[in-house]
Amino acid sequence: MNELIFVSSGGSKRGTLNFIKGCSKIGISNIELSSGDLINIEGLIKSAEQKNLIIQPHNYFPPQENDYIINLANPDLSNDKYFNKILNSQIIIANQFKRKFLHFHAGYCIDLKAKDLGSENLNLKILDRNECINSFNENVSYINSIIKIHGLSLLIENNVLNSALFNKLKQNPFLCCDPYETLEIFGNKNLDINLLLDLAHLKVSSNSLGFDFFNAVELLAPITQAVHISDNDGKRDSNETFNDQSDVLQALKLLDDLNFITVEVYNDDLDILKNQIDLIKKIRKK
Repeated sequence: MNELIFVSSGGSKRGTLNFIKGCSKIGISNIELSSGDLINIEGLIKSAEQKNLIIQPHNYFPPQENDYIINLANPDLSNDKYFNKILNSQIIIANQFKRKFLHFHAGYCIDLKAKDLGSENLNLKILDRNECINSFNENVSYINSIIKIHGLSLLIENNVLNSALFNKLKQNPFLCCDPYETLEIFGNKNLDINLLLDLAHLKVSSNSLGFDFFNAVELLAPITQAVHISDNDGKRDSNETFNDQSDVLQALKLLDDLNFITVEVYNDDLDILKNQIDLIKKIRKK
């Protein structure tokens, strides 16, 4: 398999430039930036190029001053100055490092804030699902109308629903947790999107919604272009390390022709992240 393997900055407390510097020192050359501090994009690009690194932006990167959350089901997203600022910055980074894709999480049927991420105590109004899907479709079309000019394509990442939240709300407030809904949404040929399959998200959602994890991976394989991988206890998305027996790692055997795989393990021990890369390389050779 010839896909690139990235590590995510998602759980790092080092700061963006220090994370890049640390990765470079131990031979990690592909870095996905999904969080970090407020940073000058030109300085970031220069630093990465000097170290012969490849970087790609993901979802909320570069972060905004107000802990801004992107919601692709927001009906006013195209007019949102924060989203457009992120989008334009991501286009610059992606083109500079010859990346093919931009990637964002699927939308939410609630007005989610930064403080709500990962929370099991949401008391927000759940919006009409069909209206949210319509807004999602419109926003995907808007994004594609911009990024295709720059030679880029769009990946959408499946969301996660933990069992505690599902049991509390008695419904699912997130788009694309269920593989069947995901296939239905992606089946709209007017959207021109593919899937960034987060295996850890899928593992938790499979327990919450009662579908088979490995069967879901097989169902979603035809639309999957890239993967995020970490492990958890199946109850909540905790971005733990995986081992050679982990179901999330074994699931990679079901996926071919990926553009990239990102280790999304939240651990500031970079040697551990490098070991996770080695486990992926080993299983992808089989």
